Amino acid sequence: LRRAGDGDDSGSNDGSFSVDVIDGEATFTDLYINEAGSGYLLRYIFRDEYGLTLGHVDSDSPIEVTTGDPYQIDVTANPGRAYGGVVFGDQPAVGVKDRGGNHLANVNTGQVTVELVVTPND
Repeated sequence: LRRAGDGDDSGSNDGSFSVDVIDGEATFTDLYINEAGSGYLLRYIFRDEYGLTLGHVDSDSPIEVTTGDPYQIDVTANPGRAYGGVVFGDQPAVGVKDRGGNHLANVNTGQVTVELVVTPND
């Protein structure tokens, strides 16, 4: 579980966040889950002003998180076995991902360009 605006948006879905009770209700904002999947449940834990746990309740129904729109690419295979003037033995590849870092296997449009950024000094 993550919250927008808390810095690093990468990593696992293991965060917990607290808000104050106001007029008998605690309202959370800007929460999200990075990883697509089903069966996510939220647990709400009520603590008094001294930090003592007074009880907890789990959400009534599981959350299903689906993949989002294409947002970024990530290297899935680096070139390898490279010799001057010969095709790479292992060809590079990149994958399209959503904001949560989920691979989008259903993306079949667009183009990726590869270019040489650094050349070695002789």
